[in-house]
Amino acid sequence: MLHILLLIFKIIGILLLLILGLLILVLLTVLLVPLRYRLVVEHGDAFYLKGRAHWLLYLIHAEVTHIEGVFHIRLRVLGFILFDNLKPKGPKKKKEKIQKKNAKVRKKKKRRALETKEKQDKPTVSQNANEESIGMRLEKESARTELKEEKADLEPEVNIDLKQEAKINLNQEEKGDLRKGAIPDRLATESTLVKQLEKDTEDSGKAREKNEKSSEETPNRRKVIPKVFYQAGSFFKKLYQLLIRLLQILQRIINKIKQIYIKLKDRIKGILATLSNVKRRWNLIYDFLQEEMNKEGFQATWHSVKRLLKHIMPTKLRSTLIFGTGDPCSTGQLLGLMGILYSFYGDRIRITPDFQNKRMEGKHEARGRIRMLTVLIIVVKLLMDKRFKQLQRNIIILKEAL
Repeated sequence: MLHILLLIFKIIGILLLLILGLLILVLLTVLLVPLRYRLVVEHGDAFYLKGRAHWLLYLIHAEVTHIEGVFHIRLRVLGFILFDNLKPKGPKKKKEKIQKKNAKVRKKKKRRALETKEKQDKPTVSQNANEESIGMRLEKESARTELKEEKADLEPEVNIDLKQEAKINLNQEEKGDLRKGAIPDRLATESTLVKQLEKDTEDSGKAREKNEKSSEETPNRRKVIPKVFYQAGSFFKKLYQLLIRLLQILQRIINKIKQIYIKLKDRIKGILATLSNVKRRWNLIYDFLQEEMNKEGFQATWHSVKRLLKHIMPTKLRSTLIFGTGDPCSTGQLLGLMGILYSFYGDRIRITPDFQNKRMEGKHEARGRIRMLTVLIIVVKLLMDKRFKQLQRNIIILKEAL
């Protein structure tokens, strides 16, 4: 039994070691096997570009071409095409999908149309109720009109009877008053009313007389006061109104001047605040750049970036270039700038200037490789460097200060 268990553990251990070995092998292949690339460019009368990149004996292969205005990208993995921009994208499948969608939309529209027709054909409960209420209203109105007609026929007879009854009641009241002696009371009330009317007429007459006297006296007084005083009063009144208007206009002008002054003051304050803020930021950036720790951090980053670019840049390069700007002075200046490339690639670059014509023709071929292990080593070294870490901290502090 123990022998069998040991055998099982042995098999499991071997399998785990195999899996671990495979993982290590895959990791080493990814890190050590370089990604190789090649680029060929020709420009002049026409533009031609052809670029290829492959990894692990064309296990992954990418190709980019630009020939006669046609741009083509293709990616293959284990010989199978994963991406191709010029590959037709199955028009039949697309058409079938579109037709299915259109059929579904048509079915939905037909269903909606049938539902609306059924709703229109079937009278709802509310419509029936409305019809019943309308019928009841018409019946009630017809009954009311009949009652009104009957009342109109009976009204003259009723009015005649009421008038006769009123006359009889009046005669009876008068007879009762004569019997009881109510006539002297009525006479007393009539006499009081007459007296009140006489008093009102006397008062109104007196008021009229007073008004006439006042109207007769006022023109005499106006005649006594000379017209010069009236003219002077009207002149002074107009002058007073004019002065008030002038004062109002002056007040408005002063208010506008005050508003303009306040706005200018605020703008000047804002400009001064922005300038002071810019000055403060510039001083902070200048101090940040002048610190020795930050300088060392920038030097370390630049050193690592330079190493990375040197590794990525093509190892083999052949370039022939004929150029001219049409101006001898500018072509000479460009030739001086391009001379820097000779320090990197030497005789692999051939540049011929044309001081008379304006042209740009050439053929360039570049080959290189990118190894993931070297890229990883450069990046890890930079991240683990103390100077770079301190630079990161200082950058965060500067951002907060700004």
